[in-house]
Amino acid sequence: MAKFKVFISSSNNPYENLALESWVLQNADTSSHDFLLLYINRPAVVIGRNQNLFEELNLQYCLENKIDIARRISGGGTVFHDLGNLNWTFISKFSTSKVNEYKWAAQPLLNLLKHYGLDAYLTPRNAIEVDGLKLSGQAQFTNRKSILSHGTLLFNSNLSYLQKAIEMPTNLKISSKASKSHRSPTTNLRQLLTHKELSMDQLIQDFISLNECEKIELSFDAKETAKMMSREWLYARSPKFVAQHEVQGQQLYLHINKGVIEAIKDEKDCLLQSNPFLNQTYEKYLISSIH
Repeated sequence: MAKFKVFISSSNNPYENLALESWVLQNADTSSHDFLLLYINRPAVVIGRNQNLFEELNLQYCLENKIDIARRISGGGTVFHDLGNLNWTFISKFSTSKVNEYKWAAQPLLNLLKHYGLDAYLTPRNAIEVDGLKLSGQAQFTNRKSILSHGTLLFNSNLSYLQKAIEMPTNLKISSKASKSHRSPTTNLRQLLTHKELSMDQLIQDFISLNECEKIELSFDAKETAKMMSREWLYARSPKFVAQHEVQGQQLYLHINKGVIEAIKDEKDCLLQSNPFLNQTYEKYLISSIH
């Protein structure tokens, strides 16, 4: 009997693939089989479920370089996807022993890297590293019926692109209680395999063959994709925060709730009664101030 039922997505759309994860978590019968989803996204910055989008990425850089901005259902920090990054998702029957325990999902990745002669290990932050360099990060989510544990595997990703996409502009000052990402030195698997030529296709085939997988087909409700693309999910889920901006020589403090500017105060903490930015979405304000 196959250890995993595996579905390899043919889509590079991050919203579709994140929606697929959510749909399988809700609908798959994990009582007798675990599921493995594999997918590769076009360039995208993907933030955690409870993160403040505006603190985690360079909005201007992402817009100018046509990098998608997405939010996943799991917690954890911000990650960068592109065509050189393999995303993997294990979905298993719920068990309290699996919650906040990442070894069960990381082991197939560790086995794969060992197959390539690499001494990979799981860090206390649940990342997979080789010689202090991060190859893979992980996050989890559960609905108490099934549990999802997923992550990235940097294969041949554009790391310079990655760094610029997730670097906050130096002139943007934000104060919030949102959970922030922990940045770690990263590397690509291809850079570590100096003795071996490896393609993405071969990487996927090795992953499948080492883990006793049975390939399956899946289709899911497009409503899930629409949710992943909605402003309510992407921007309005960001926790309350305060952003400091200089406007016409004056320091102003924009109080943002659900991604909307709901109050503006000056340096003396006095509320401004009249301001053209009031009730504007913060992303619209940022984009207009950039241009």
